[in-house]
Amino acid sequence: MTDQEYFTVHHTMTANIEPLGKAFPLPSRELFEGEIPAPFIVASEFSQLDHLNENARLELKNSELKHVVQLLDNQNSKLNLLLTFMLSQQDDPKYRFQTTSFGASNLLTVHLNLSSLGPSRE
Repeated sequence: MTDQEYFTVHHTMTANIEPLGKAFPLPSRELFEGEIPAPFIVASEFSQLDHLNENARLELKNSELKHVVQLLDNQNSKLNLLLTFMLSQQDDPKYRFQTTSFGASNLLTVHLNLSSLGPSRE
């Protein structure tokens, strides 16, 4: 089993993928980061904060503050719902694809190749 197989999830996921021309110049890191939509930056920040908050949650649970932990979990659920809604607004039907699998470094999609009218895998 290769590393890629180990980290591959065989599941359908909706992804917006905008094809670039063959001559498309790759942007600098700064320009690339400047093009990332705000909801995706927020999602990344949430993920980092969730990781940091886990230690605090464990301390609260050990201090018999279970109701406070439940309150914080409820607030986290509300924020996750809001974030999911925000990210869903980034959907563009003309770039929408369904994956057959995805992993840390790739997405496998199936779409209709209109030039040959046959299925195509990328």
